[in-house]
Amino acid sequence: MSELQALRKISDSAGDAVRNVIRAFHGSPRSEHFDRFDPQYIGTGEGAQMYGYGHYASSRQPVGDWYRRNLSYGKLRDDFRSNLSDDADPDEVMSVIDSFDPRQQQFIRELANDDWLGFDYPSQAISQALGRRSGLAGYDASDELQLARDQLGTGYELEIDYPEESLLDWDALVQDQPVIMHRVPSASSLDSDATGYHLYDYMKLWHGGPRAASEGLLKEHGVPGIRYLDGMSRGVGEGTRNYVMFPGTEDRIRILRKYGLAPATLGAEGLLNQQPEESMAPASGPR
Repeated sequence: MSELQALRKISDSAGDAVRNVIRAFHGSPRSEHFDRFDPQYIGTGEGAQMYGYGHYASSRQPVGDWYRRNLSYGKLRDDFRSNLSDDADPDEVMSVIDSFDPRQQQFIRELANDDWLGFDYPSQAISQALGRRSGLAGYDASDELQLARDQLGTGYELEIDYPEESLLDWDALVQDQPVIMHRVPSASSLDSDATGYHLYDYMKLWHGGPRAASEGLLKEHGVPGIRYLDGMSRGVGEGTRNYVMFPGTEDRIRILRKYGLAPATLGAEGLLNQQPEESMAPASGPR
């Protein structure tokens, strides 16, 4: 990152704090990009919903990108197996290539141009190229193949129109969260060592499940979501966070930018929107 980029990042962060909004990033495995978050798709990404029911995003772009890539890779493997057997030969794969989405098609074509990286079956090449560990390292992969792989899925830069302190802090003591203590009267009845996790767990029991808990916290108490330490920060107890925005907050989640879009779809703009990505696998993140 250049000095100018670093200064801009600091300036942007300061501006977000003054305006009481959250800047976040969301990774989606879908090539068909969307313009608004829709509650009907909650849980259709990674699906774990470990930190509450809602739309997941991260304060760090590399975390969103990590999920975008890996969820996209999993989707391609699943789509392949719904159309073909693992021992399908190259001709069979190319005969049904129209059944894949446009960015998957580009990736498969680039694998074919790279002679399936020397594997006997395309399924082996796909699994290796999309592997979370070695991936294309050690293979004579073309730049076009690398680019096509990195352009699976879509990334979103978001502005969430809520102050961060209005979100329930999963990791912090409830009694140290004045906004939550003020808005949720039952929070005062919890033990002094209860965290945001314990309050959400209590709300799940009270309302009858995670979805009802999320909707109840928003509608009854004005709590729009949850924030929790990401995989890089959880071990030290502080640092960057991920966010879970409850259903009903969609009108206050604004998409600032979409990236990872293939040039075949967006022309030169797709290339201009590409950002450098870090190699980092968090324990949990945006879905």
